[in-house]
Amino acid sequence: MLNHLRFADDIVLLTHTPQEAERMVHQLDEVGKKVGLQLNAKKTKVMRNRFADPSAVRLSQTTLEDTDEYVYLGRLINMTNDLKPEIIRRKRAAWAAYNTIKPAVSEIKNQKLRAELFNSTVIPALCYGSETWTLTKAMEAQLKTTQASIERHMVGYTLRRQRCEGLHNSDIRSLSKVTDALEYANHSKHRWAGHVMRRNDGRWSKAVIEWYPRQKKRPLGRPPTRWSDSLSIRYNIVDDRMRCLVHWSTRAQTRHDWKGCYDPQQSNR
Repeated sequence: MLNHLRFADDIVLLTHTPQEAERMVHQLDEVGKKVGLQLNAKKTKVMRNRFADPSAVRLSQTTLEDTDEYVYLGRLINMTNDLKPEIIRRKRAAWAAYNTIKPAVSEIKNQKLRAELFNSTVIPALCYGSETWTLTKAMEAQLKTTQASIERHMVGYTLRRQRCEGLHNSDIRSLSKVTDALEYANHSKHRWAGHVMRRNDGRWSKAVIEWYPRQKKRPLGRPPTRWSDSLSIRYNIVDDRMRCLVHWSTRAQTRHDWKGCYDPQQSNR
């Protein structure tokens, strides 16, 4: 069972009960003290789903604060797996990144150089963590709208001027020459999926993707979109009756074939 995630000193503990969580936090604190590390109780938070016991989790005499969401490794996570708050953060980050390069952009006349600066700062900020995203149509539209707005600003257009001149977003793109954010996100996810599926060292990232809860019944209603659904739509080989002949995870096993099957024009739906 996966019970912890570690990246340097950023640690996540996963448990079934508050009592188990309290025991693990105490053990972590004791081990940390032996090597000169101090666990910060103010920065340590407790997240629990709607089925969890609401009992408090304590570290020494301090009750750890409960929270509905937390930024871990730069990515906002929550127990409902709702990506919308993170998309809002990415939009703000993209504008913040653009504001840092705005003085330079206004001085650069070379289109290629200006586009490269945009692609290396704004696009990564807007699409940070996109390897893990499960995008809906509405979220894709938000990403497109945000990028279009920043692009207009970069090439000296307002939305009103664009409409008055009858220009489409594709016309603005021909002026800016920048990379499409949604294409960048899709390619990042494609590349990451290939890395994960080719691993043979028993990592949890691959185990989670391949896990299927056979002893559980699906709830009523339409199931939520899964991380792998867009990959299935894009890369499964199907027959005339849309029956899967070759699953995307099988194609991903061969690096050369997987790299060659990426098509930026393909839709996620």
